[in-house]
Amino acid sequence: MNRAADVLDQAALYIEAGWCRGIMQDTHGNKCAMGAISTAAVLDLAARDTAATALAQVLCEQYNVADTVPIGPIPANTYLPGYASAQRDFDTIIRCNDQLARDGDEIIACMHKAAQRLREAI
Repeated sequence: MNRAADVLDQAALYIEAGWCRGIMQDTHGNKCAMGAISTAAVLDLAARDTAATALAQVLCEQYNVADTVPIGPIPANTYLPGYASAQRDFDTIIRCNDQLARDGDEIIACMHKAAQRLREAI
């Protein structure tokens, strides 16, 4: 779980450098929450999935939503191939990033909170 917490900390740095909505990474290199997690995890799929699950839980609390409640349609180009095991968490992150977050600072705060929870769980 420490690796997943590190992924969230690194992802927060990516968001701090530039945040976007509606696309994993825009033409300026800004990343959405899911894009930042995917980049930070590199090829460590287990850490990526654990980080996503922890962040989705915090986002659901932050925005008072259930992860099963559809907030709106997710654009077709945001489906992440090979992510079926955690797709529901990814969908939650994408929806909160694109439709509920006021700015990247909210996402960063949630990432740090999720990372802290993962560290405390060890």
